[in-house]
Amino acid sequence: SRIGGNREGCRSAAVPLQGDVDTTVLFESRFESGNLMKAVQVGEFDYELYLRYDLYTKRNTQWYYFRLQNVRVDQRYRFTIVNFFKSTSLYSAGMRPLMYSVQDAETKGIGWRRWGEEIVYYKNNLLAPDNATNMYSLTWTCKFPNNNDTYYFAHCYPYTYSDLQDYLNEIQNDRSKSDYCKQKVLCRTLAGNFIYMLTITNPVLQQTNPTNTSTPSEHQVKKGVVVTARVHPGETNGSWMMKGLLDFLLGDSADAKLLRDNFIFKIIPMLNPDGVIVGNYRCSLAGRDLNRNYKTVLKDAYPSIWHTREMIKRFMTETELVLYCDFHGHSRKQNVFVYGCENKHLPNERLKERIFPAMLAKNDPSKFSYDSCKFKVQKAKEGTGRIVMWSMGVMNSYTLEATFCGSTQGDRVGQHFTTEDLESIGYHFLDSLLDYCDPDETKEQYRQSICNELLNGNLRTQEDLLDISALNDDLIQRSKTRIDIKREISIAIDDKRTRVRTIEKSRTIKSAPTVRRSKSQLIVTTKRKELNTNTSQSISSVISILSIYVYFPIISYCTSSDPN
Repeated sequence: SRIGGNREGCRSAAVPLQGDVDTTVLFESRFESGNLMKAVQVGEFDYELYLRYDLYTKRNTQWYYFRLQNVRVDQRYRFTIVNFFKSTSLYSAGMRPLMYSVQDAETKGIGWRRWGEEIVYYKNNLLAPDNATNMYSLTWTCKFPNNNDTYYFAHCYPYTYSDLQDYLNEIQNDRSKSDYCKQKVLCRTLAGNFIYMLTITNPVLQQTNPTNTSTPSEHQVKKGVVVTARVHPGETNGSWMMKGLLDFLLGDSADAKLLRDNFIFKIIPMLNPDGVIVGNYRCSLAGRDLNRNYKTVLKDAYPSIWHTREMIKRFMTETELVLYCDFHGHSRKQNVFVYGCENKHLPNERLKERIFPAMLAKNDPSKFSYDSCKFKVQKAKEGTGRIVMWSMGVMNSYTLEATFCGSTQGDRVGQHFTTEDLESIGYHFLDSLLDYCDPDETKEQYRQSICNELLNGNLRTQEDLLDISALNDDLIQRSKTRIDIKREISIAIDDKRTRVRTIEKSRTIKSAPTVRRSKSQLIVTTKRKELNTNTSQSISSVISILSIYVYFPIISYCTSSDPN
């Protein structure tokens, strides 16, 4: 990384231990992608933890990744992260933190695993920086398996910029893969880190036909696909899906070769390495959400986004771009799903953007949820990569979202996703791409059957059901005729008259002086005084006067409201 740092490591920020009997836990997060701002000991084995905000912001605390040392095997510890912003969390739905033991990894081959008990996510009394809302806490307890061990906790499986560089170096050093995978630097970030772009396709042999004319170039024959990831640095599950996609696409299987024969893939595996390195959750080094700035003209402020958009523009002049997808993680919903862009203003393209997600749901039913997909184009999201590419003419433009937790479907109900699960999503993504573009007659029939299901309303999302419910309510309201409205008004007026008569019959002349009185009651009080001075006046005359005052506004209302 070019972002700086000390090669000898950081000076310890923890308090010095007072011998072997000191049970104080030592915390550290000053390593790549680490995030922990402060740890406060509130009991011998109880700690309150504060996460660091994304740099140059006062928000976005979700990602955590820190190290612990000097823990005891026979003790139960409690950790409470106290400065979350989101009011809901998957931790309330059974999600557990991830723990890594260095000793178990070296001796038993055990990597990251779900850990912790008594997990609660709740609203606390700590005010947010804006002093307008309260923050939220995540608390859990746990015991540790080994003494004299080093442990790590993380929100999701870490995948750092160094991990990506090691992976790309392996590809470059493989001569067979380097024939069909070309790596280049698209641009540099604000901190000078490289934005890598891979172009993956099988080379086309130059051939001439009997008339000595050249065959069409590969850009004219092959279709284009663009896939990106990690625009939000804390969504590490996007990198694991990307790794699964690349592993399969660069493999030797028949389907992988078929994909490379028929497509040109432009892949950017990490759009925000600066944010990844410093441990941000959502923003860049400048404190900006890059996935809201795909319309930017500020090349120097958002270099990775500007160059990605311009690369896609050039790519679209060379070949048909059949699909764009940006890989993300989701902190509030389960399963895997997509956000797409509905083509409601193009009758001939209606619902076609849903065919690929529907295929993906059928190919991976235990993890992918078509029911959770959304296709509305919201104004607040118009700066995202998905909507900007769609506005540039890419019909199949998606954000692929993978939960931080697990599945609620099939045989995987209640299970957390592993890195293998996330990698398999990359494979199923490519498998669905083959089904979507395969010219074989059986595949065409398969696509048509899915299209018919969509047109007949047999494949609906939660978003569709909400729209249908709202539409029915609107139709019921609009179906009311003028006679219905007049009848409702007449019923309302009759109800008011009935209530007034009931009040008159039950009202006594005497009333408590402490009760707040209406205008009509004040009139009654005035008349009661007259009644006391002139006993010859009957009570019926008082009630008749009251009736005049009560009925007068109603009569006026009826007269003015009558449509006839």
